[in-house]
Amino acid sequence: RNIKKLTKSQTLQLEPLIRCEESLLVPSSGIVDAVSFMRSLEGQILDSGNMISYQSLVSKINFDGKIFTLRVLDNNNQETTIKCRNLINSTGLYATDIANKIEGLKKEFVPKTFFAKGNYFSINKDLGIRHLVYPIPNEFSLGIHLTPELDYSVKFGPDFEWIEDRENYKVDINKKKLFINEIMKFLPDLDSDSLNPSYAGIRPIVEKKEKSKRDFIIQTDSIHSIPNLINLYGIESPGLTSSLAIALHVRDLLE
Repeated sequence: RNIKKLTKSQTLQLEPLIRCEESLLVPSSGIVDAVSFMRSLEGQILDSGNMISYQSLVSKINFDGKIFTLRVLDNNNQETTIKCRNLINSTGLYATDIANKIEGLKKEFVPKTFFAKGNYFSINKDLGIRHLVYPIPNEFSLGIHLTPELDYSVKFGPDFEWIEDRENYKVDINKKKLFINEIMKFLPDLDSDSLNPSYAGIRPIVEKKEKSKRDFIIQTDSIHSIPNLINLYGIESPGLTSSLAIALHVRDLLE
């Protein structure tokens, strides 16, 4: 909203360290503390009398036409049975796995999920940069961009790498040179010695070949014919940003 095209000199007035020929200013963009956001959601769930079962494995899901029966194993391999009328499969990297455990759900409606890892590097000091800085997107992602944190430190990323191991969140320190080269295209005065590995994230992607066809899949019984079952696939970036809107949409679908 209210997007403005800026010249090189106008961009330098806003961000003296950033180099470009032209830019687009998006005044409505912003940042969020993802960890605090998740803790807030967790607190609201628990305060409302609901339960979160960590370190639990869904082994099987049956549906008798009205009720879903989930068989869940804890980390001691003890089984618990959970029954519900509505089932929302919003399990991110594991959505395809969970869907394949639902008896009666045809495999043709369960997309294959691919995994893409994104590393981040950061500089833990205030560079005076107050805007998110996005270079021109590449074939698979938005590219390595700059995000100011709430404490005014800055992070750079993510890069993009197809992976098989969806539980390996270790940042590859060998990517530092790649990051330096990409960052210096728009931040030429980068102090590379201050750049340190930060964290990594993994995205579930259901369309590997054509980025233009990638989108969230919110699948209801109008597709798979199982009432009160909603499967969410491929909720990659910006899934976190739009998570509350997705939740409201799913709620409306069940009402």
